[in-house]
Amino acid sequence: MRIVKAIIGSLLVLGGVGLALLGGLIVWQLRSWPSIGGFVVLFGLGLAIAYVGYELVRGESVKDALYFLSFFH
Repeated sequence: MRIVKAIIGSLLVLGGVGLALLGGLIVWQLRSWPSIGGFVVLFGLGLAIAYVGYELVRGESVKDALYFLSFFH
């Protein structure tokens, strides 16, 4: 079970970082103020997903990671 959590966590980290980079790419391509809002949303969501994946890799539970993230909403 621990290996499965580590694999899922690693995929979440990669997906979250990819989503954050996608937000940066949108701003770089569009260079407009509305795209900055999209960047903030995608970047924040990407980092949140990556953090949950990181906690899974460390062996923590998803519930603990989401509880920690709930302080930043």
